[in-house]
Amino acid sequence: MDTGSDLIWTQCAPCLLCADQPTPYFDVKKSATYRALPCRSSRCASLSSPSCFKKMCVYQYYYGDTASTAGVLANETFTFGAANSTKVRATNIAFGCGSLNAGDLANSSGMVGFGRGPLSLVSQLGPSRFSYCLTSYLSATPSRLYFGVYANLSSTNTSSGSPVQSTPFVINPALPNMYFLSLKAISLGTKLLPIDPLVFAINDDGTGGVIIDSGTSITWLQQDAYEAVRRGLVSAIPLPAMNDTDIGLDTCFQWPPPPNVTVTVPDLVFHFDSANMTLLPENYMLIASTTGYLCLVMAPTGVGTIIGNYQQQNLHLLYDIGNSFLSFVPAPCDII
Repeated sequence: MDTGSDLIWTQCAPCLLCADQPTPYFDVKKSATYRALPCRSSRCASLSSPSCFKKMCVYQYYYGDTASTAGVLANETFTFGAANSTKVRATNIAFGCGSLNAGDLANSSGMVGFGRGPLSLVSQLGPSRFSYCLTSYLSATPSRLYFGVYANLSSTNTSSGSPVQSTPFVINPALPNMYFLSLKAISLGTKLLPIDPLVFAINDDGTGGVIIDSGTSITWLQQDAYEAVRRGLVSAIPLPAMNDTDIGLDTCFQWPPPPNVTVTVPDLVFHFDSANMTLLPENYMLIASTTGYLCLVMAPTGVGTIIGNYQQQNLHLLYDIGNSFLSFVPAPCDII
């Protein structure tokens, strides 16, 4: 599930280049409802770079982590619902039947785009809102996804007593399919970090800004903001600072602390327009399995900021597309 992209696609047989997956590749010959889309179809025209092969619409799609997929754009009937629940069928959903796929799929069979573009699942199904609650990385419990009237935070089971908060989406004309937010500042504990708010602004050429993305694993902070967070942690945590090259994180600390040293890792707060998203230490720090270091699960980037899914654990997030705002509340996602 990827709020940072639009295309729905799965690995299809026969596959020329595919990643390993625990289930068989989708075989179009076994489906009575599969229909390859013609080159002149409106959905083919919705692709950023459509191509044509034997009168069929062919797509190529690239992701920021160098992953990619290519294949035939087709219509198919999608069925939703758990094994022991009522099933819902949706006909004529456009999706990519990928036969050339590169990158790590983390044992899955494809991607489901939830962006604002016309080929995303939410755009094709038509609900004005959806919500999800991502369980902990260490949890075996599946995460929940809700559509339409079922996407509601008012009854979310939260032991923290925290209120539901909302912040408006920001439209970036250069990237209209992304979910941009207005981030104003970042705090560590009670200390507001010295960050120029302009580092979070969308530039005139469409670069920069702040995106929330369920398909990106860690948060990528604009360089100046990252350095401020790093300095703040070094000041707050009285332990030697280290680099962990094994996992590619360069703000780490020796762990566990000596018996005579007390360490309190502060909460980190994203201050958005009209809302504050508080991240507990387990939502932005981890203990590396190889070195045992305590590491910041964020990385620096030259332009722009992406809030990844590690920071979204145990938050129930509601994307109200109709009213153009994001709402969220802390929640035990393994039991809601």
